Amino acid sequence: MIAINTALFIADYLVQSGVRRAYAVPDPEVAPLLNAFRLRGITIVATESGTVGGMLAAAEDAVHQGVGAVISGAGPGVAEIGPALIQAQVSHRAVIALTIEPDGGDRPSTRGSLDLRTIFASVSKGSYRLTAENARELMPLAWRLATALPRGAVHLRVHSEEMSKATRGAGGQAHAPAPSNGDRAALVQRASEMIAAASRILVLIGPEVLEAQAETAARLLAEQWEAPIAVTPMAKGAVAETHPLFAGVYGGLGDRALLDLMNQSDLIVGFGVSSADFVHRWRQTSPVIHLTHSGRADPGFPAGIVLSGPLNALANQLQRQPAGLDRGEARASETRRAIQQAVLGRIDERALTPQEVIEQLRRLTPVGMPLAVEADLAGLLAAQLWTVTEPGRFLINNGLGLPGSGLALATVAALTRPQQGVLWLGLDTALAARPGFLSYLRDLNTNVVLIVINQGVRAELLRAQERAGYPPVASDYPPLNFEALAGTFGLHYSRVRTGVELRDALPEAVTASRPVILDVIGDRESWWRIE
Repeated sequence: MIAINTALFIADYLVQSGVRRAYAVPDPEVAPLLNAFRLRGITIVATESGTVGGMLAAAEDAVHQGVGAVISGAGPGVAEIGPALIQAQVSHRAVIALTIEPDGGDRPSTRGSLDLRTIFASVSKGSYRLTAENARELMPLAWRLATALPRGAVHLRVHSEEMSKATRGAGGQAHAPAPSNGDRAALVQRASEMIAAASRILVLIGPEVLEAQAETAARLLAEQWEAPIAVTPMAKGAVAETHPLFAGVYGGLGDRALLDLMNQSDLIVGFGVSSADFVHRWRQTSPVIHLTHSGRADPGFPAGIVLSGPLNALANQLQRQPAGLDRGEARASETRRAIQQAVLGRIDERALTPQEVIEQLRRLTPVGMPLAVEADLAGLLAAQLWTVTEPGRFLINNGLGLPGSGLALATVAALTRPQQGVLWLGLDTALAARPGFLSYLRDLNTNVVLIVINQGVRAELLRAQERAGYPPVASDYPPLNFEALAGTFGLHYSRVRTGVELRDALPEAVTASRPVILDVIGDRESWWRIE
């Protein structure tokens, strides 16, 4: 075996595993690893903070099921990776985070000393010390652990002196621990008995279904049960939304009719549901069966029976025939119509609304062009209105909903498939919080359309104040100057205030082969007042 140093071994392992891009927080300690990545052809994207680097790394999984890599030194900003790893954990995104510490000695460091294991072990699947001695075993373990279902983040701590040492030992054969099945046969029997006794089943599909590629199994069972199908926002595309059994998005804006449908059901079967993707607290009273590969019950999605294991295998073991079939397609159709009425029926047609923006975007853009959104009211509106027929065409990171998480998804989508183009939709606060994402887009010759709803209102705060009878406090602010922001980063810019201006601007924006900020200044008062 040819001896190579630890930095080159890490780079080789990542390249052989399919990693083509890594996100780095510039720091003197990471220089050896960056050089190794350069030598092995891994593209380095420098980020302004660990949070942004971690968000972009997690987006690699969301966009193309790759494993994201983020690198940082152990300087004052290293803890900023933490929020992004929490987001990766709750969203089931595979990320390997490498932090390079100054040295392994006992002498004081001018950079200070943090107990990184304590910090990162609580926000990841594990935090491990990587050395030249164990690198050939630990890298495979970290990869398997990050990609084992449910996917998540793994943290590796490395002293800088280890980067130049030759690795030793055989290639790792380590495996992530397999979840225990428990008394699955008895639980499957009880679940089948509940299905056999039910006549109004509803199927709720969550993001684990996409993770396990179990979309077909979930859809076939729903068809056999003639059960209406709902999805959570991160699971959009698991079932074509043109399917006659599709009822709507649980957690999308205007889903009250869907909540009513759930309460009228005599059984809810959840496939791969994660309460991290919920917008409401779960209050439904119908009995619940939950199929999950997480290996544990989800306290945010209380279920009478939890079946843990591979989702495709679990689906094949369930009872196929319920007690009766009660107008599943008709109930789904009635729910879809009620949701559309709730979302579109109370709009002031005199002002430009996000509803009209979304409808015009859907009409003018190719079906395969993905839309990335923030986990804000505009994103949850799009979750309900943006029709998709396959996975990967609607991108959202729910859970923590870090500001700019949709921008991270749009950025990685543009870097991964520049010929396809990408759309982003969000409120002004997200772009104001993470303007640095624009620096990654400005040099791309691709269709990247950033539609910013220049709101000037913190709508979620104002809605809570109105419901409680409080006067509005800190809920509005002057509209932001996105023309100046676009000029700072060298992006093209267009402002629209009316439906006519929107219809004139959109065709040019979506075919411009360059990044464009489309600044939408319209209705501030009514579009978000949807139950």
